[in-house]
Amino acid sequence: TLESGVLGYRVAPDAFRGVGWDSPDAKVASSVARTAAAERVPRPRGLASPAGRPLGATGTYNRSAATSYAHQWAYGRNSAYPDFGNLDCTNFVSQAFYAGGQVMGPESDSNGWWHNSGTHATGVAWRYSMTHESWMKFTGQRAYTAGSANILNFGDVIYYDWKPADGVTDHTVIVIGFDGSNQPYVAMHSPNLDFAPWASWMASWLIPYTPRFMGMWDTF
Repeated sequence: TLESGVLGYRVAPDAFRGVGWDSPDAKVASSVARTAAAERVPRPRGLASPAGRPLGATGTYNRSAATSYAHQWAYGRNSAYPDFGNLDCTNFVSQAFYAGGQVMGPESDSNGWWHNSGTHATGVAWRYSMTHESWMKFTGQRAYTAGSANILNFGDVIYYDWKPADGVTDHTVIVIGFDGSNQPYVAMHSPNLDFAPWASWMASWLIPYTPRFMGMWDTF
């Protein structure tokens, strides 16, 4: 967790550390300039999931619907879902995934990726970064590790590890566009941002980080 103070930001312990945690400081949003409109228009991408259709796949990921949802709610909260305040980043990306057609796992799995619309209860993977990454790649078989940012597609994900030595994912964002060099723009909660350059939106924090890039399968 990042805490703000007189001397800037510092990394502080989190109450929940077992399966990853999210950056909590929404105040930095005002320090990030919006990208010029001419650079924010999503461009067609010819990239597809590298290994094609996974064995037994029956669903299709609607990248356009996922990114449209991210744009709509980047600066707001959808009352149909729980609001985790300054720890809302993975919850936000999960909502966008669901809007894009991703199918929830069973609620019997407390660590799984699901949200109950009646009680607003969630599985751990719906809310926490590190478990979200693990569930999408392995349990749910919805995603794969991508080698770099410039091969990502709309609706893919970037995770950030604020303390690179610990290997724990701290923050989750969704890819919503690209600049002229194929570098992604991202949307997120905690802080609330849209069309933010993936590698520089948190430059003012002056803390080291390690990114991890996750591509979503087109079918699952």
